[in-house]
Amino acid sequence: MTQNKTSGNNTKSIADHIKGIIARKEEEQREIRIRTEVERNLRAESALNYTPKTANFDEATAQERPLRRINSEKLSEYFKPQFKGMGNGTINHFETFIRDLEPERTKKDFAYIAKMCVDGKQMNDRKPKNGKRPNFNKWYSLFCEFTGCEKGTYKPNDLTEIPDNLKRIFSYLQ
Repeated sequence: MTQNKTSGNNTKSIADHIKGIIARKEEEQREIRIRTEVERNLRAESALNYTPKTANFDEATAQERPLRRINSEKLSEYFKPQFKGMGNGTINHFETFIRDLEPERTKKDFAYIAKMCVDGKQMNDRKPKNGKRPNFNKWYSLFCEFTGCEKGTYKPNDLTEIPDNLKRIFSYLQ
């Protein structure tokens, strides 16, 4: 009988010990979730408050530049329906494309992006052509008009070495 009481107490103390471990683990998980949520909120808040110097302020002339407006409706007319998420199980890459065009970039970066569009397989038959070949200059003019970017004087031959960071960001254009 003494042995049963002792083993009963051991079982009870082991169960209490396990409950304590579980409670501590749950508390740790709760703290991790709270910390993660706080960090996520701080990142989101700092991202909302962050304005790159090049976004709408020109230090050389010390004046505000107008914000770029992207005419996604006009731009969408030049891309295939599948690229815009139409069809069974297709991803809407066009929305991603618009979001990726929003940050300020250099004139040459926008020219690279326009070249990736015209050389890729995501544009439809409205793509400006010179005979059977795509016409980069016409497309680049339209692209700058629709995205609100400043147009540079680039020829397709000037844009052969597309930077890796742009290739990575706009990989869905290929």
